[in-house]
Amino acid sequence: MYFADVVSVNKVFTESGLFNAILPAHYYVMLYSTLYIISPYLNLVIERFNKKQLKKFLIIMGSLFSVEPFIVDCLGATVKEIEINSLNTVSSYGSLGGYSIVNFVLLYYIGAYIKRYEVSLRKCELLSIAMVMIVCNYILSLIPQLTWIMWNYNNPILIIFVVCVFIFFLKIEIYNSVINELSKATFTCLVFHGYFITKLDYAKYVNENICILIAHQIITAVLFFFISYLAYRIFDFLFKPITYILKPLCNKIDFLINIKN
Repeated sequence: MYFADVVSVNKVFTESGLFNAILPAHYYVMLYSTLYIISPYLNLVIERFNKKQLKKFLIIMGSLFSVEPFIVDCLGATVKEIEINSLNTVSSYGSLGGYSIVNFVLLYYIGAYIKRYEVSLRKCELLSIAMVMIVCNYILSLIPQLTWIMWNYNNPILIIFVVCVFIFFLKIEIYNSVINELSKATFTCLVFHGYFITKLDYAKYVNENICILIAHQIITAVLFFFISYLAYRIFDFLFKPITYILKPLCNKIDFLINIKN
């Protein structure tokens, strides 16, 4: 993408620019990779706890790493005269908006609970809760001091909304080979979307006819997803041989570690 900018928009080539382009500077990729590495150890908790214990554990984690940091953030935004970041349970700099491994671990355990134990709520109940949450969140976001905080990832209202939507679709049994194949592009779509959005002249179409705006949005989304799928296929083709080489090596390392223990 860096070389594409150099060629297409006459961007000046620099060593530092190339280095920044190569670095995996996407926070989600780094945190997701970190979570993937430590997930076997997180699973030990899931395996040892029964349903009641896991539910208590989730309540404690949700209270400490979502509710409490969110309240502290809200108080810090509304009461400027008091420095209360030190009261935050995530870091001395505040909750970091949920952009931390702490929030990823919390969501991992929520997902594990949903997968392990069936949620008894019906689809209509899930949609009702989700609608109430998003309406409440929107109303609170109208308060100037809370506008940005209400859309942070550690917001318990948003977490409840997302969980309800997730369970709703989980209850819908859909099997389609095309959908399953295209879904593989979602990760590359997430990684590349920040770059592609900067290349789209949205301001030009905002003041156009509503039909033109809608058509622009749909075409852009389809085109972007197609490019993301193509990028996934290229990535898969290039790295599959490397995976075949590294997998036996990793298995040997794991075997040697188990022998020593």
